[in-house]
Amino acid sequence: MAGRIPRFLDGLVAAMVTPYESRGGPIDYGAAAQLASWLVDGGVDAVLVGGSTGELSLIGPQEEARLVAKVAEAVGGRASVLAGVPPAPLEVAIDWGRLVVDSGAEAVLVPPPHYLEASPEGLVEYYTSLAARLEVPLILYHVPLHAGSTVPAEAAARIAGESSNVVAVKATTRDPTYVADVLRESGGRLRVLAGLDEAVLLALAYGASGAVVGLANVVPATFRRLLGAWVHGQYSQALEAQAEVERVLWAIRAGASYQGAIKAALSMMGLPVKPHVRPPLPPETDETLKALRERLRLAGLLEG
Repeated sequence: MAGRIPRFLDGLVAAMVTPYESRGGPIDYGAAAQLASWLVDGGVDAVLVGGSTGELSLIGPQEEARLVAKVAEAVGGRASVLAGVPPAPLEVAIDWGRLVVDSGAEAVLVPPPHYLEASPEGLVEYYTSLAARLEVPLILYHVPLHAGSTVPAEAAARIAGESSNVVAVKATTRDPTYVADVLRESGGRLRVLAGLDEAVLLALAYGASGAVVGLANVVPATFRRLLGAWVHGQYSQALEAQAEVERVLWAIRAGASYQGAIKAALSMMGLPVKPHVRPPLPPETDETLKALRERLRLAGLLEG
């Protein structure tokens, strides 16, 4: 797939949380639509539905498809809508990908199948087959922190060389040399998107072009300022913005889970998002919510 480069590859993608009506309950599609609109107002270039932050492993394909449609309607063309496809057998991943694309997703993010010792050749076969059948921009998901299989830089480059619609790698890693390796091995064919809240600036320094991050749910404007400062060579301002991110991340770590704490923070900030997750993620308790509120106050997001 040739043509113009999607704007989100050089920008900010919010890995959106999935709001629920109750613990383990149905998705709150109205709250999701409002959150997506708020994120775009905050400066994001795209919204990712169904990433790790969005609890993709705990929602079904029809749920995600409806969620994509509601978010796309709320965004109304002001930003791109991306969708996660879970690690799955090839035909299942293809069907899931087509479903979310038909619902409004402009691109898909796909991790390798988990808990398998996949070979580089196997990854090339898997991803090139998927890319050929979906025919939309596809982002590889390198997530060594949570997956039993990664996407080595050499394999990523081979996949991009055989599939023109494979456009980027989301690098959820604390190893910045992976960013440089992907850029070198692919000869610039691939963009790299930073995937860790605390390592965005580091990834940018090694050549990343943008970010896909969960904490952008809470502080989209801070990440927008970080990326803008970096692009314009205002490195001290970029460092200040990354430090702000770290303070908010410190607050979020008071929660029982990353996803639940982000939702609780949004609720405390006045967004219509309840602090619910689905099992087996743990529920937020009175104690975690109290600690989270105090830390958010200290981080400057809530008034005393």
